[in-house]
Amino acid sequence: MEPQQDKIHSESFLIIWDGSCGICRRAAGWVARYDSSGSIRLVPYQNLAHDALSEKLAARCRRSMQVVDPNGTAIEGAAAVAVIVERLGWKRVARVLRIRVGGAVAERCYQWLVRHRNQISRILFRSA
Repeated sequence: MEPQQDKIHSESFLIIWDGSCGICRRAAGWVARYDSSGSIRLVPYQNLAHDALSEKLAARCRRSMQVVDPNGTAIEGAAAVAVIVERLGWKRVARVLRIRVGGAVAERCYQWLVRHRNQISRILFRSA
């Protein structure tokens, strides 16, 4: 978890995702459905104001989903997934994703999915 230099402050947790990715779009919809507390804000990185998005953060957003906590700290990859499922109330799942072995496996799976997300999206959702 690396602190983000260009802080994006929000009262809620902010999920920055790839709006051109079918899997990402479905995942964002899933999060929105299960966020009964309204504590998560979802924004495709393509819709963020350019002044709020440094080139470094934009590159990170193209590489993987980012969760920005209310303090402005960005978390990415499987660690971000752990934050999301914990916010949705699935604390045991989050705990498994955070333990050493579970986290390493989750990160590998996440990175594989990211590398193949456009192909998977085309197969599953008939879109890129």
